[in-house]
Formats: sequence, C-alpha cells, structure tokens
Amino acid sequence: MKKLTVILLALAFVSCTKNDIAAGLETYRDIYTEAPEEGENILPYIPPEEEVTVTGILSSDFTIYDGKYYFELKHAFDKGGGVRMLAYADVETGNYGIVCQDHLCPHNSPDVCKYADLGFFCFTDKPGVFYAVRLQYPNHLCRVDLNNDTVERIRTADWGRKINSYSWNLLGYTDGRMYYSESVYYTENRMTQNERKIFCVDDKTLEISEIEMPGEDWPYQGKQPRFIWNGYFYIFTDNKIVRTDPTYTDTTVIADMGMTVSQWYLDTAAGELYFSCVERENNTGSVYVVKDGGAPEKLELPHEEIYTFTINQSRIYYTSYDPVYLGVSGQARLNPGKEDQYLTYDYTGGKLYAVDRDNPSGEPELVYEVSGIPLNRALKLEDAVVLGDYLYVDEVDITREVIDGTEYVYFDYSRDVSKLRIGLKDGSAVRIVFE
Repeated sequence: MKKLTVILLALAFVSCTKNDIAAGLETYRDIYTEAPEEGENILPYIPPEEEVTVTGILSSDFTIYDGKYYFELKHAFDKGGGVRMLAYADVETGNYGIVCQDHLCPHNSPDVCKYADLGFFCFTDKPGVFYAVRLQYPNHLCRVDLNNDTVERIRTADWGRKINSYSWNLLGYTDGRMYYSESVYYTENRMTQNERKIFCVDDKTLEISEIEMPGEDWPYQGKQPRFIWNGYFYIFTDNKIVRTDPTYTDTTVIADMGMTVSQWYLDTAAGELYFSCVERENNTGSVYVVKDGGAPEKLELPHEEIYTFTINQSRIYYTSYDPVYLGVSGQARLNPGKEDQYLTYDYTGGKLYAVDRDNPSGEPELVYEVSGIPLNRALKLEDAVVLGDYLYVDEVDITREVIDGTEYVYFDYSRDVSKLRIGLKDGSAVRIVFE
C-alpha cells in the first residue's frame, strides 16, 4: 500500500473583480502565502462503499475504463517543455502508476520511451488496448496494447501538401471501429484554408477508411463531430447540438442554445446528455440536460452562475464563479498598454459543491474547499473528478516573471503537472507524480 501524504493547507481565497486590479497587485502576495511543510500520515485507501460505475458516462473531461481512471501527467526533465505520460488510478484498490512499466526506462523522451508524449486517448472494448496520437512532429496515430507492451504506428499525418497546423480528435469506439477526425490549416493562393476529414479504423485489420463528407447543401458543412455514440455523430456548432448518422442523412437538432456549449457529459445508461453554456467574459454559466430526446432543461442549481461541472451516476459536482485575482497574465506581454484586459484569475474561488442529480435545486454540499497551497502551485478545481469518496484534481505551476518592472502571473501547463487525490471524508491526500 502506498503512503498517502497529508497536505497541510494554509491559504485563504479572496474574491476580486477587474476593477480591483491595483488592490490585488498590492495584497495578493499576503493572501497567497506559502503553505507549511508537508507532513506524512499513513492512511489506508478506503474502497468505495458502492461500486463506482462511471464507465457508462462519456465525456472529453475524463476517461474511466476497466475500473481505472486514466489521466495525463507531465514532467519537465530539462529546461524545455514537459513530457506527457498517461497514468492511472484503480478505483477499487487505490493503486496508481504510469502505463510504462519498464522501471529502467528514463521516460524523458518519445525517442527512448514509446509511451511518452501520447495524447488524445480512445479505449477499445479490449482491456489495456487503446488508440492515441503521438504528439511529436509529424503527428501519427497509434494503437497501444499494454498487455503485449506494444505501440504500433498506423497512420502519419500526411495530406500531400505543406500544412501550417494539424489537429486530431478521437471521436469514439463502437462496433469494432475507432472513429477519428483530422483537421488541417494550409495556405493556398495566399489564403489560409481549413479542411477536415473523418476516418474509421477497423480494430481487427487496422484498415483505415474515410467517411464521405456531406454535400455542400448540408447546413453544418465542415463542422467537426465531438463524439460518436450509438451509431450517431454529435456535433456542437453554431450554438447548437446536432446529431447525425455517418451518412449525414438522419440529422436532428437536439438543442439550440444561442450560446456556445462548453462541457458535456453523456450518461449512456440513462440516455441523458448534460452540458453547460458559459460566457467567461461576463462570469455567467448554466447547466442543462436533455432527457429521452426531449427539449433541453436548465438545471436550477443552488448557485446562479456556474463555472464548471462534472457528474457521476448520483451527483452533480460544480464550481461557481467566485474569481480570485492573481495578477497580470503573461499574455499581456504581447499587448502592451492593455494589461487590464489580460489578467489571471482562479474563477472557482477554491470551492467545489455537490447536489443530487435527482434534486439539483436542493441544498448544496460544500464537498471541498482549498484552504492552502504552496505559493508556486495551484489546484485546478475546474477539472475536478470525484470517484467514490475521493477527489482527483490537477496541480500545476504558477509562474511569476518580472520583466521591465512588471510582474506577469500565469498557470503553466507546459512543465510539471501532477494529480492530487484527496479523501473527502478523512482529509488525506496523495500527490501522484511522473518523474
């Protein structure tokens, strides 16, 4: 059994608005004081009293498969950017680790570790087998088999032309096929063009076939699906959620919101699609649900403005807008004279709430409140996942740079990213790191 480290926390969050910039610059160092030294307390991992069955929930925000929660960690082995590594935590036993099981591997580069810098994961129906994209130029699609310790390249990004930028989206796995999309930007006749294609991979033969795109009269031409489920593509576009089959003949508008969809969660067992519409510039946001093919229903959560949310089979966890000002963002360096437009906040206020899914307007429970973190680190509650009695949350660097007398502050995902597992009942915490 691994030791759990109790993180001693001593940081108070204080809300500010954009009109409080000067006051924030004077006082935030007093507010974000250094946390005390960490102490150790050996506490057993307590398995969940009820089975955690979030495997039936699809989302781009987390991956839970075969009883394990999968997530990315990152570590900077040198002065450059960090190297990614897929890690996991077993929900039942509490054991955790990284997918590369070679204890002699340095993991510091994809040149020496075949599991380094893989991203955009899509699991199959075979335990330990998934698809991923090698995030190394040129990008290529891989099939990973942890059972046989193999990473097989099956496609390299190549459209037969010079490409300015390239992106992938692994849409999902169904009926023995993995669907994914490729999107490229290129310059032609002095104009930047964007083109998308959708493919599927036969998991038995690894043959790749292209899905024919709809004709020019299709109203959502060129829009990219977010995911596939039950034989349908789901497309978030033009403030709408659209469902269509791969032939683009059976198309239905599920929701017309007038706002851009931010997060989404599909409970495949209940047939319920949860999603949020958020306007970060105005500090506003709401959560909606579509049940049984009906119209979208706004959830009347106890807090009016919702920043982020996540769900499991029984509860909705959310953060509300409660901005805490940290300082001028590093992006302001590129826009001198407009520092007041580029600011760094923790919008969550360091609080995570929960309500029951069957009574979302009921009394909320404050399940976690950040009360202290090291001065140079931040817990990203907006990305929180709750499994059983444990909260999993990213811990990232806060970088501060003083250039020409101005201090710039920003969350730095490019180097070290660890995962904190916090016991919501016993207060225990363990930091899961890749190094």
